[in-house]
Amino acid sequence: MATKNILLAVSGLNPQVITEALYAFIMEERPIHEIHVITTRSGKDAIHAGLLASGTGALYRLLDEYEISREMVHFPPENIHVLKDSQGNELDDILSPEHNAILVETCMRLSWKLTKDPDTAVYFLIAGGRKTMSACLALSAQFYGRPQDRIYHVLVSPEFESSREFYYPPRINTKIRLKDDKDEYYFKDSKYAKIWLVPMPFVSVRSWLSEKDLEGPERPEDLLMSVVCDAPAKLRVDISRGKLAYCGREVDLSPALIAVYAFFAMRRKDCRCSKEEDVCEYCFPTLSEVEKDECRHLICGFFETAAQNSPTLPRRSLSEGGIQSIEIENLRQYRTKINAKIDSYFGHIAHCLRIESVGRRGEKRYGIRFLPQLIEIE
Repeated sequence: MATKNILLAVSGLNPQVITEALYAFIMEERPIHEIHVITTRSGKDAIHAGLLASGTGALYRLLDEYEISREMVHFPPENIHVLKDSQGNELDDILSPEHNAILVETCMRLSWKLTKDPDTAVYFLIAGGRKTMSACLALSAQFYGRPQDRIYHVLVSPEFESSREFYYPPRINTKIRLKDDKDEYYFKDSKYAKIWLVPMPFVSVRSWLSEKDLEGPERPEDLLMSVVCDAPAKLRVDISRGKLAYCGREVDLSPALIAVYAFFAMRRKDCRCSKEEDVCEYCFPTLSEVEKDECRHLICGFFETAAQNSPTLPRRSLSEGGIQSIEIENLRQYRTKINAKIDSYFGHIAHCLRIESVGRRGEKRYGIRFLPQLIEIE
């Protein structure tokens, strides 16, 4: 269960959405411990003038009125994240595709950062700012959101929503100045103001991302590449470079690991199986068969090719105790290391690349379940 609730919002010239959402969370008795806002330079000025105002703004009035300690809600100036161009200049507005790219990068970076801690819950508030700001924050939530995270929208009574003087329903009924359809002012009791916090359903793809994808913030198009793989995609085993490549992603393997993997890939490529679910004794040999001279010599040849690009590789790796003295226990260790690397780099698509085992204990066979005609070995 999360011990810290973080509100991550986008905001434009009307920062009232932040206090409106905070009010709704207070009414639901769901505490917000920290606030982060993505905005423009003019949006930052509006936040300082309307919400903060050196401790007298609407945010602090809300907390005081509803008896919430100011220290409980952490919202320092550095939590206002202003969009900046490559020269460090703050953007006044989002007026071009280049500006939108900056917005996307900022949303992705903050979403990745704030969802790193498993003891937090991040509430993505998409009610403020331009429509593109809401869309970009929702997009980042779909990539990095976890089971405890939520996307929220705020609905406010229409007559109060457009008022620059309305930030939240005060505890004591107050006259609020509003504008009618003719753009003329009139006053209405604040007790008629209603605010609804609306959870928005979303599908998170975070569980489909690999450990490598989550090491730092990435571009949406790069993350999509690891989630959506156009079929049929080829598996490329580059022995000399020590790389496996699939679906636009690649992983580096040591000479010993690439040699072992290339052996199983070649057996699969040369077999007569026509479907991924098909296996045969040739493409799924036993480890006892692999340690025989014919197979061992093939693996050693792959190793020599890969080792040419590893000048620092100790010569002992070529001798007794190394790849040339392959035994069943060595093969099990190599398989474990190879599969761990594949899982880390390929995420949910790793299953078709792993060296799997089939059969009963004592009769297990090992191989790769990949379409033979789509395997390329270089």
